[in-house]
Amino acid sequence: MADSFELVGQYPTLVIAELVKTTLAAAGIPAFFENAEVVQQDWMLGNAVGQVKVLVPTPFYEQAMQVLDECRLNREERLREKDEDPGA
Repeated sequence: MADSFELVGQYPTLVIAELVKTTLAAAGIPAFFENAEVVQQDWMLGNAVGQVKVLVPTPFYEQAMQVLDECRLNREERLREKDEDPGA
């Protein structure tokens, strides 16, 4: 049976996609890119090919989404705290 993968996100640059992949790897989740070479060579083609896609094996999809959601919530919390305390 062929391996199946699920899309966890699309990103405009390889740098951002690498951050996502590294975050997932730290949680023990394998991740792969699609279209990375095309976007790296000519970023204007990103919209044509759907940007850099980060894919995970189907069995890891739910865990990957939880990890990424937690990262988003942590980031939003830090931004709120910064807005509440402008001197920080």
